[in-house]
Amino acid sequence: SGDVHESLETGQVIATRAGVLSTVKGNDIKVSAKQTIPGNVDFSVGNIESKNSVDIKGSVHSGFHVKTKGDLLVGGNVEGATLTSKGNVVVRGGLLGESAKLETLGDADINFTERAQVIAGGEIIIRKGAYYSEITGEGNIFCSPESKIIGGVFCCAGNFTGGNVG
Repeated sequence: SGDVHESLETGQVIATRAGVLSTVKGNDIKVSAKQTIPGNVDFSVGNIESKNSVDIKGSVHSGFHVKTKGDLLVGGNVEGATLTSKGNVVVRGGLLGESAKLETLGDADINFTERAQVIAGGEIIIRKGAYYSEITGEGNIFCSPESKIIGGVFCCAGNFTGGNVG
């Protein structure tokens, strides 16, 4: 992608500019700047559209959207909001509500979902559970052994590893 240089002699990959390293779909490595939102995405901040990686320390509130060309980290919940990323996405809280949607070309790592939609071009990791959600991935879907999967639809092009499925 022009963001890194790989030495054929040593196998070492070196960033050609400062920023956050990200791998999307296998071997495509890119470097992007990082934008940090210290609190919530709400009326005080507004919608986020960024060419960089975005680190949101709080939650993303209902009706708002976050679009990024880099990686996305949400420290709290995504409450009826839309996340769109060309990188990898981590949601440390939950994806909550029928209007909550996460769409990424990379991997998605989510604590839990409730009546939400997840579409990922890579792997999907569900840590605690998925309740009546629609989860679609082009890679594998991994649910931790202690996770609870209740209702909903799971579809993947790879392998599905579920916790407690009911």
